[in-house]
Amino acid sequence: MAVNKNFVVKNGLEVDTNTLFVDSANNRVAIGTTVPTAALDVRGKILSDSQVESFVGKFVGIVTAGAVGVTTMTTLDAVVTGFSTLGKANATSLNVTTGFSTVQSLTATDLTVSIGATVTKDLNVGAAATVGAALTVTGGAKFAADSRFEKALEIGEDLNVGAAATITGISTFTGAAKFASNSRF
Repeated sequence: MAVNKNFVVKNGLEVDTNTLFVDSANNRVAIGTTVPTAALDVRGKILSDSQVESFVGKFVGIVTAGAVGVTTMTTLDAVVTGFSTLGKANATSLNVTTGFSTVQSLTATDLTVSIGATVTKDLNVGAAATVGAALTVTGGAKFAADSRFEKALEIGEDLNVGAAATITGISTFTGAAKFASNSRF
């Protein structure tokens, strides 16, 4: 059937049961339902062989992008709120306002975690060529508050203490050790 003029349907349109439904009274179109709850309401799988663009997106429930079982997110800025299981994330700015449960791979220039994060694999800060331990930091690190080390602390080069140091227990110094003249023993 060829239509050479404008195709006009008044008072709604329905094709088959739940295939296509137009609610002209509320300006809504539905696929897979006859009760649209938004301007475009799709119930079921959406397939696109090209890029899908959205200026503002909100995903409620399970989101899978990329290979099956590996959710991939690439973006300039991302804010994550709520329970999130993420396979791979690549963002210039990533702000986790409440929780990540699992992250397999994360690349971010700027990472802000407002409320707790658990990293179950090795964490590489500063892009070290090889990860040598659970936490590998390439470059300087600053701890602005007290830090507690439950096990041995090994320092590969100089240890510079800018204020008083308290050492409790047996201490062994191997090699040269230099103490200020006002040190107390």
